Amino acid sequence: MKTYYEILGINKNANTTEIKEAAKTKASEIKTIFWALSNANKRKTYDAELKQQQNPKVIGVQKKYYEILEITPNATPTEIKEAIQARLKEIKIAFGILSDAEKRKIYNLKLESIETNTSTIYTSPKISHLNHKKCCLACNVVVHQKAEICPQCGVRQRKPASKLTLLLLTLFFGSWGVHRFYLGNYVRGILYFLFFWTLIPTLISWMEYLFFIFIRREKIEENYEAHDSAVAIMIAIPIFIVSIFLGIAAVPFYSDYMNKFKVEEAVSLLDHFKTEANTLMADTGQFPHTEELKSLNTINLGKYTKSIVSNPPDFYLQVVMINDASAVAGKTIRFTYDPVYDLWKCSPGYPNAMDNKYLPRHCKT
Repeated sequence: MKTYYEILGINKNANTTEIKEAAKTKASEIKTIFWALSNANKRKTYDAELKQQQNPKVIGVQKKYYEILEITPNATPTEIKEAIQARLKEIKIAFGILSDAEKRKIYNLKLESIETNTSTIYTSPKISHLNHKKCCLACNVVVHQKAEICPQCGVRQRKPASKLTLLLLTLFFGSWGVHRFYLGNYVRGILYFLFFWTLIPTLISWMEYLFFIFIRREKIEENYEAHDSAVAIMIAIPIFIVSIFLGIAAVPFYSDYMNKFKVEEAVSLLDHFKTEANTLMADTGQFPHTEELKSLNTINLGKYTKSIVSNPPDFYLQVVMINDASAVAGKTIRFTYDPVYDLWKCSPGYPNAMDNKYLPRHCKT
């Protein structure tokens, strides 16, 4: 059988550029042959010329076409198509190995070793226990059933599923479909994950667990392929679930934070109002009315306050929060003035007193 160098028609000392050009030339040659032989009229003409032997040059090319494809002139269109695909695959594999410096180095070492033993590159030793062997997906060399990378061409092989891993994933994470991701059944895995809250995937995974228990390990390794994405899914699912619970738990904290922020704005407005009231009392000797403060343009309501009022008989200022959907909607906060000690006291208002937990420390009762 031909080596990769022979397939591309180059020598062992060819550089990367020569390898690339050779692969391109060979692929182009195969495509030319395909168009010549897959077209019924062209093939009929070529076959007639070959039979009559009227044009030696054309005959030589015609013979070369069949020889390159390794088929007979009587090959069917299906056989021609399959031969074309096989030759193109050979060229692709040969280029993939020889254009990669590391793979080419390994290939050359094995080629030298095999040539020393007067064997061909594709000849494999006699294999015992064939049930533990498989063929490489790319170059068809026989490798061990559990081999992840072909030692001949370096192409990664399918990874057999582990029965123990499959059972553990099905038992502990089956409700979320992790075992299905492990087997590469992504659509079913997503369905399990989306509907895990219905408990239906849980029941199904329990039945699957019992099913997998009674299947022999060899059968699982033969019929099922392991996908490393399951590891990422296993990590992502708990993080996703924890994130959901943390998000739900964080809602009350965020709500409390926003309510305290609104109350701080109201208390700040009362502080400003208090300063203006002190100024008016110093000038007039009386506690100002709301209208007096309005005339000074001192009432500038914030985003979360509905109104601020003054009550001279009881010496207090009171703010009312806006009516929104929060816990502080419509609540009141009061600043009360003590003329004896010339002090202001912050406290919940009346009616609809503000809850203490939202008030600043100096306003709590």
